[in-house]
Amino acid sequence: MIGPAGRKARSLLRRVVGEKAVRSFIENTASLFGMDLLLTAYRSIGILNYEDSHLSGEYHLIDNVLPALIRTEKPVLFDVGANRGEMSTALRRSFPKARILAFEPNPVTYKALSAIDGIECIEAGLGATPGKGLLHCYASDQMSGHASMYRDVFRFYEGYGINAAADLTTFEFDIDTVDNVCRTRGIDAIDFMKIDVEGHELSVLKGATAMLSHIAHIQFEFNEGNVLSRTFMRDFYELLRDYQLFRLAPDRLIPMGPYASRHEIFQFQNIFAVRKC
Repeated sequence: MIGPAGRKARSLLRRVVGEKAVRSFIENTASLFGMDLLLTAYRSIGILNYEDSHLSGEYHLIDNVLPALIRTEKPVLFDVGANRGEMSTALRRSFPKARILAFEPNPVTYKALSAIDGIECIEAGLGATPGKGLLHCYASDQMSGHASMYRDVFRFYEGYGINAAADLTTFEFDIDTVDNVCRTRGIDAIDFMKIDVEGHELSVLKGATAMLSHIAHIQFEFNEGNVLSRTFMRDFYELLRDYQLFRLAPDRLIPMGPYASRHEIFQFQNIFAVRKC
């Protein structure tokens, strides 16, 4: 509510600049203030902290949380959508004796990934069934982490200051499943699996029907790509009903609790699923 002093100030502004200008100023200021509040609220619960792996909470997870949870001397770790290998390298630092399998379907990025020592690099994507897929990425930056099977997802990146109108290039790639990989490589259990495939995360998990009960911890990204894959957070809750879900924050895990419709926020966030004992 505006007090006497505020009404007097508004009256003075009206006389000086006019009613239309005052109304426009108030509306624009309120809109900006509201957006700042929303962004602050989102960031406080682990959403839109996308600038780097420290803010996203991924480094906190790898450096502090996982070492406390994974007590196996030689754990098996999956990096699905490994890109250049940033997360694989971080996992290697925390778990020097681990068996790390890194999956990257982009042939350009795969060359950089395969140069990292001590990691099993697989030039393929993972999905619900084996087959072929198409991967879209920027022609001017073919190693971008925004590569996606969903071409229209690039329209969303304008909000992050990225030129979504840039020309895109497309690669065909092989798709395998978690179950097939584990069967052919003699893997009985996975201690941690990170999935960052721009909206295709649920399909990766659907390809792990036999292994899902043997995966202890899962990290997956949920963002604008899920709009195009028509995937809801509820779908993850249903599939991962034997897990407890958290959002990653820069220095902590935030419990998400039971499913609620308020979880359907299609903005950048990392979810950490811990299998219930």
